[in-house]
Amino acid sequence: MSYIAERLSATSGERIVHLAQLSLWSFLPRYALAALLLAASVAAFALVPADGAYGPYAPLLSVVPAAMGVAVLVGVLVTFYTTEIGVTSHRVMVKTGLVARRTPELALEKIEMQELQQSAAGRLCGYATLHVRGAGDQNLAIADVDEPVALTDRITGAMEARHRTLAERARPPVEAGARDAA
Repeated sequence: MSYIAERLSATSGERIVHLAQLSLWSFLPRYALAALLLAASVAAFALVPADGAYGPYAPLLSVVPAAMGVAVLVGVLVTFYTTEIGVTSHRVMVKTGLVARRTPELALEKIEMQELQQSAAGRLCGYATLHVRGAGDQNLAIADVDEPVALTDRITGAMEARHRTLAERARPPVEAGARDAA
């Protein structure tokens, strides 16, 4: 079960409105670094003779860049699969991390502004950083989110629904006699 689904408040009727994810395109520089390291590993294996000046260290010249390239790719996959972004009927939630977690949340009624920051590459590939600003100094930055406009639309829709619900609860109940007269 996902972190967001586990954290829903059953007593208040909270439900998931929208789930978003990170964009795989935003990791393109890391993919390029991993490819460069793996290419360097292959080149070192093919070009450095075992009996040359490097002698017994020749295999290390190919293993180290390969291990670094694999580590970069594993880091990308861990980041992608351990990040959850969700909008519920009560709040915006983000969970990052595998061992050490970071779980910022912002109540919908506290949100004052949403701002998208999108680079040229982000615009072409459909990702951006979304800044959600709340009352006081409550800020939530969601970097490299996929389909950012859809996420802002869902947050706005959830905010409007939450405000309507809270306004309906705040209205005093109409008495039976007054209801009949109207």
